[in-house]
This record gives sequence, structure tokens and C-alpha cells, in this order.
Amino acid sequence: MRNLLQWENYLRPYFQHHLRLIGEIPLSRRDLEDMADSLRDLIQSETITQATENLIKIYPHVFLTFLTGFAAHNLERDFWGQVAQRLNIQHIHNHHWHRHYVDLVKQRGLRCFSGDETSRQYVTTIRFHGGIPAYSMPDFINSILLPSVERPTLAELPADEALNLILQTVYNVDAPVINFLTNSGELGVEFFKACREMAWSYLKEKEIPAPEITDLPAYVIESFSNYMESSQEQGLHLRKPVLFFDPYDEPHLRLHLP
Repeated sequence: MRNLLQWENYLRPYFQHHLRLIGEIPLSRRDLEDMADSLRDLIQSETITQATENLIKIYPHVFLTFLTGFAAHNLERDFWGQVAQRLNIQHIHNHHWHRHYVDLVKQRGLRCFSGDETSRQYVTTIRFHGGIPAYSMPDFINSILLPSVERPTLAELPADEALNLILQTVYNVDAPVINFLTNSGELGVEFFKACREMAWSYLKEKEIPAPEITDLPAYVIESFSNYMESSQEQGLHLRKPVLFFDPYDEPHLRLHLP
């Protein structure tokens, strides 16, 4: 288990090499829990005011990465209340963690939502940067991406309409996938559109486009490539069934079998 300084030294280089989403950093759920424990210990050993100052000045990348990862896994509307509960903080809003997060994001040249774009600019920015973690990519590919290009009724729709319909009707999908696609606005649609083009290219030509052509993070392309190669090696697409609900068409419930 790393301490906070070790985590900071581990995370800093990722922010110095063309990071687009903080969620691109490869971390497991266990890593996030370890970070949370270390943050809680820091807060318990100092006042929350001192701990906040140290996080911003000494461990800014731990601060950013933990909040981003926590948001990716948390579906509760009271996001900050959930953070406060996990870290045992009282009156978290008095310490302006939401503003510190956005300030640090801006300082690193990363995407930040404005009040004109959303009424919840702070949480929306955090959830956007959660992205789709590498370990949730198989669920995204299985439950959302491939159905969107393989089902004729979805394949003929533009990306925004297909994504909206899928998000309204699909169940049993990892929370980070739903969080990112729900909170990322036009950028999420552009990401989904690029993923569809990658999937279509593979299905038609059996080739994975290069990252500079797709404008997708390398880990997304690698995850898709690994998923499809694994399916080929098994001789068929062994993907889990997906349950769709459509209140406007019968039958209302449809089971999509791979």
C-alpha cells in the first residue's frame, strides 16, 4: 500500500503527458480504496483546514485522482455528502473542495465545464473526468458499443440518438460507464461516435484504426482490440446478455443475446 507521497509521485507523470481525462489513469477499485484510507488518515491527524491546504499544495494529483475515481463509481446525487462520509469529514462544503478541484483542473489545461453549460458545473466536471475506466471498457463494449452497431434499429441512427436510446433502455451496466456517458454532454457523444466508427471499421475490415486516426485514448483502442481478439479466439462473441426496456414498443422488455 502506497502512502500519500508515493501516490503523488506515481500519479504526477500522468498529468505531464497529454492526459485528456483523469480517468485515463489506470487504477483499480482497490487503488482508490487505498487512497481513500490514506486521505482519511491525513484528515484525522490534522485539522480539515490543514489537511485541505496540504492536499492542494503537496498532494494535488492525489486530490484530483481520488475525487475523479470516486465520482466514477458513485451514482448518488449528493456526491459531496458521499465523499464526506467516506473520508469522515464534517461540513465539507465549508472547505471548498469543489472549487479547489476545478482550479487544479484548469491549471493543468484539462476540460472544465462552465456554469453556462450545466447547472452543476463542479460535479459534472468531476464525473466527466472519471471517463470510462479500463476495467469497465469490456462492459461498455459489450452492453453499449457493439449493440449500437450490430442492431439495425440502432446502427441507422446518428450517435447522439443511438446513445440516448441505449441509456434509456439498457440495464446491468457498470456505474462508471453510465456516469461518464450521462454527464459528458457533447464530448461524450463525440467519444461514442468515434468508438462506433472504430467498431464499424473493425467489423467491415477487421482492422483497428490507429489512435491518431480515431482521436481516442490509446487504452480505449487497446481495450477494444483485446476484447475483439478474445472473442475471435473463442470462436464466437461470448458477451453477457443485455436487457433492454422500451416503453414505446412491444414487447417492452427485450433480451439481447450475443
